Amino acid sequence: MNLNLPINELLKGSQNKQELKSLLRQAELGVNSWEPIFSNFISAPLREEFFEKIKLIDDVYCLSNGGYVGAERQRISFEKKSEIRLKEKILPPIKAINIEGNFLFDRAEKNDFINSINALGASYETLGDLWLIRDRGAQLICTPDTAIQLDGKHGLVRGVEIIFENIEINQLNLPFQRQPKKFSSVEASTRLDAIASAGFGISRSKIVNHIKSGNLRLNWLPIRQSSKSVTTGDRIQLEGKGSIELLKIEKTKRERWRVEMLRK
Repeated sequence: MNLNLPINELLKGSQNKQELKSLLRQAELGVNSWEPIFSNFISAPLREEFFEKIKLIDDVYCLSNGGYVGAERQRISFEKKSEIRLKEKILPPIKAINIEGNFLFDRAEKNDFINSINALGASYETLGDLWLIRDRGAQLICTPDTAIQLDGKHGLVRGVEIIFENIEINQLNLPFQRQPKKFSSVEASTRLDAIASAGFGISRSKIVNHIKSGNLRLNWLPIRQSSKSVTTGDRIQLEGKGSIELLKIEKTKRERWRVEMLRK
């Protein structure tokens, strides 16, 4: 007998209804199939919302995989929960690609590489995390099919020739991963730029530049307003620098703000 998920109920209150509905349909298909079903790569906020919803359904077994601990974009596997699956744990398949190019005199941005990949016919949904490797290009997590599609191909990024090469996951030069750390800071305000500056340990002017460039996100959403106030429970993500979670914000006797944070 096939299992029908209460999709309409699970969609209530969602900020990503269409994307979440698609994942729930895949989960339903996976539960009713003999083989696991794999999603494309999805964003971190959508993944978090999906797992929060699907934990209410006992029969669905899901695992996510982005290639390394802390990966933002990950794939999800969907299948029926069973004792065998709990032991075997089939992860969604992924591959790694090195993108070689000489950017010594004009360092490229992440979106430059994504645009070049799209120009070669690979859709964004098949791409996991992509990060820069100093002035030598970038590295990428992707689906196996996209790895085959890109391997050996040449492209252009800012006039610089790049070449794509399949590599093993253990050959990746992974982004720096911070150890989680709790700390507190006293600030004059709860402005986003002030709190992010203290949390990431970089100057306020650099934080403002990151905001203008779209590299900083508040609760996973891009934000362009440096003066926006933050509150307890908010999470701030900075590309290449991890994230901070605001655990507690309280006013001091001197009319300043003591902020407790968890940096990851």
